[in-house]
Parts: sequence; C-alpha cells; structure tokens
Amino acid sequence: MIDEPEAEHREIERRLDVAGEAIAAVRSAGDGDAWLGAGVALNRRFNELVAVSLAHHAREEVTILPATWEHFYDAELGAMQGAIVASIPPDRYGEWLTWMLRGLSRPELVGMFAGARASAPPPALEGMTRRAEATLGQARRAWPSRLPPQPGREAPGGQRDGKQHEHADHEKRRRAAQDPVL
Repeated sequence: MIDEPEAEHREIERRLDVAGEAIAAVRSAGDGDAWLGAGVALNRRFNELVAVSLAHHAREEVTILPATWEHFYDAELGAMQGAIVASIPPDRYGEWLTWMLRGLSRPELVGMFAGARASAPPPALEGMTRRAEATLGQARRAWPSRLPPQPGREAPGGQRDGKQHEHADHEKRRRAAQDPVL
C-alpha cells in the first residue's frame, strides 16, 4: 500500500523540478518566439504536473485516508499534522500561507484561524495574522468575527442561541452590508 504512493510522490517531485526548469526558461527566454515557445512548454509542464497530482490525490483519498482513519484516532492524526506543519521552515510556510489565504472562503478562514488559536504557539499565530493582514487586507481579515457562531456555541459578548443570538446575527449582516468588499 505504501510503495505506490511513495513512487507517485517521487514522480510529483520530479515534475515539480521540471516545471521549475520551465519557469526559469520563460524568465531567461527574452522576447518574441523564444519567449512564446518557453511559455507553451511551461503550460504543458504545469498541466502534466496537475494531472499527475490530481490522480495521486484521488488515489490517496480512496486508499490512504480510510487506512489512516482505521488505525489512528483523530487526536493522533491531528498530532501528526501538527508535527508536519511544525517541520516546515517559517519562510516556506509563509509563502504557502499567502497562496492558501487568497483561495479560502469565509468558513475556511474561520476554521483555519480557530485551529491555529487552539494549537499554534503564539508567535506562529501572530505570524499567520500578520500574513493574513498583508495578504487579504482589513476587510477580509475581519470575516471570522462576522460569521454567526455555530448552534449551541457562545456568541461574541457571551450571548447564546435565541433572541439575543438573532439580534447579533442581524447586527453582523447589517455591518457586512455596509462593507463594499464583502
């Protein structure tokens, strides 16, 4: 079960290197036909990388994930994920985070920062927050506070579900409607 995904990981790494070489070729191609040809080659290398990656991830979803769920508790999987994330050099993680932030929806941002608040060391959380401010700007950074709390969870200001909660939701919708970015 492990040999095939490991071989796929090596193939993805190889294709990442090839795509990196294609990027370098575009940057050094100059103008005209050479630049256009290098761009076409880059497009092909990127498409090949995406195709291999998507097929690999689809296989992991149906083979590796069920096996991990069968053999590990959620807390164990969370600890593994935490160890992997902690091993990423901060500069590299910051680069990845910039791209992730741009593509996340409101609920995904809320979930990511809720998880970080619960488990990340304060310096890491501060770095994530600074990156979010720089990447998304003030309006999107405020999204998590504008979402209604989950049912049964305490709302900001200590309110619970019910009439007080409905008032809080109304106030959040009113503020969001005034924000042209949202």
